[in-house]
Amino acid sequence: MSASVSILVKSGLPASSFRIGQVTGGGPRGAWSTTDWVPIIVRSSVIIGTLPEACGVAAWLPPHAVSDAVLDVAFAEDEPPIAVNLVHPRPVEWVSLMKPISSALYQKNLTSEPLQLVPFDQWVTRLEKYAADASEATIRRVPAIKLLDFFRALAQQDTMIRQSGRPDAEAVGFTDLMTDTAQR
Repeated sequence: MSASVSILVKSGLPASSFRIGQVTGGGPRGAWSTTDWVPIIVRSSVIIGTLPEACGVAAWLPPHAVSDAVLDVAFAEDEPPIAVNLVHPRPVEWVSLMKPISSALYQKNLTSEPLQLVPFDQWVTRLEKYAADASEATIRRVPAIKLLDFFRALAQQDTMIRQSGRPDAEAVGFTDLMTDTAQR
């Protein structure tokens, strides 16, 4: 039990703690904020020439699913659970998200060919080359430079997942949130 959940239990207040996984872009077209890490990967990859491939799955949720779940708990007739984990109940492989992105970039003439997927650490190595003595113009074209330390951490997590042999782990080391109770 996490510290925050423990505090809620001890307080005796009717409350729920929501642990929310990665929230994707919203409707109607699924657009994400361009300053979020996934759109930054995509934009930077156009210049870098590759997309990162991570071992594992993504259990991302659209914002409407998060708001629906919060409303379901808030207006439930039964006492709500003290802890609610919100992730997609059917995660998909990371690569199944990146391949269509690669194809879409090509189809929209943003790349001259579909971008190759390379292991996350190799993508970060390419990013580091752009980051070395980067000008303001380069940083605008490759915004992932601003998140270089974050992407290095994701690459480290990806390497550990690859070595563990757990392809069902949450990609890039994000916390696996259990949903067994909610799925019953």
